[in-house]
This record gives sequence, structure tokens and C-alpha cells, in this order.
Amino acid sequence: MNVIAYYRRSTDNRQTHSVERQASIVENFVSNNELSIEQTFIETASGKDSNREALAAAIAYSRKHKTPICVSSVSRLSRDVAFGAALLNDKTIQFIVCDLGIHADSFMLNVLLAVAQKEAELTSKRTKEALAVVRKHKKLGNPRWQDSIGKAREKRRATGKATVDKYMPIIAMIRNNGTTSYRGIAKEMNRLGIKSPKGKNISPVLVRDVLMRAEG
Repeated sequence: MNVIAYYRRSTDNRQTHSVERQASIVENFVSNNELSIEQTFIETASGKDSNREALAAAIAYSRKHKTPICVSSVSRLSRDVAFGAALLNDKTIQFIVCDLGIHADSFMLNVLLAVAQKEAELTSKRTKEALAVVRKHKKLGNPRWQDSIGKAREKRRATGKATVDKYMPIIAMIRNNGTTSYRGIAKEMNRLGIKSPKGKNISPVLVRDVLMRAEG
């Protein structure tokens, strides 16, 4: 079977090798599943932007030739739940997400879309907060060491809140689905490919900490 490869480079200039990483994932997936890349579409755009020329061209090509669109991960397709869900539910287009496999279920895809959107929101928030701190320091000069300690505490609290904001919606969905133990929730999050803030597997301790922060 032939597929269309779609690669999206973020507008963040730090992601210099993003397309190369996506291409490597897609090409390995295609090779391991006896598929073939028929056409490739690449663009630089925000995942929150629903008006993307290369994506529109890929969709038009997919509909015309009845060829699935292959992406390395859900976040490359979209970081907006409504837009991403609309694409995935469109019966005239077929998407293949490499890190989930050819037969990914809708629950898994929608959870990961929610994660992608939350990550985008948190990144935007952190950027704005960092810029505000830089502007403040320019006005006030270097803070005294007591001020630095206070800021470190505030940063830890902000980090804890960001962790809850990121993982709690996923944990809540899994609990509503019938899994309630810390170990069971962690196992389900790992099955979905969700990583800890340090890029490792989700542990029952992280699940417990998130729930305690959210509920306490």
C-alpha cells in the first residue's frame, strides 16, 4: 500500500532537525510495514494553525488518490483537539500515526490530541511568563539572593501546577474509563505513549503526586 508522508516543522527556531526526525520515524515505519511513500508534503507552521497549505494539499491528494496520510505522531498533525478530531473523523481521509500503529483506536487518538493541545498551551504560557520575568529584571537589575530564593519557590510551585494541568485531564479520562489504581493508571498512560516531564515512563508515584496536588 502507498502512503503520503506529511511533515510539519514547528515555528520554534530551536527545532532545527524536526523534519529529519519525523522522516526517520515515518521511513522506518513504512519499511517495517511493507508500505511505500508515494508523495511527501512538508511545511513550517504552528500545530494550532488549522489553515496550513501543505496539509490542505496533502488532504486533497489523499482524497483524489485514496491514499492514507502518514504522520510520525498526532502532534505533527494538530495541536488543536477540535480541528484534529474533525480530521480524524473525516471518512474521506485516512490517517496513519506511526507511534500508535496502523490500527489505533479513536480513544487513544483523542487522548493524545488533548495532550498535544495542553502541551501547546503550556509552552505558550511558559514563554509569556519567561518574557515577563526578563522585562522585569531589565527594569529592576539583578535581584538580591533573598529574592532569588523566593523566585525559586515560585518556579517550583508553577512547575507543579503545570504538571497537574498537563496530566490531570488524561488521568481523569482513564479513571472515568474504569481504571482507578495508581499502578493501573500509570500502565494505561504508558500504553498510550505518554511520557513523564523527564521523558521517561509514567510511574505510579507520578500519578499519585498529580492526584494529590489536584485534589489537595
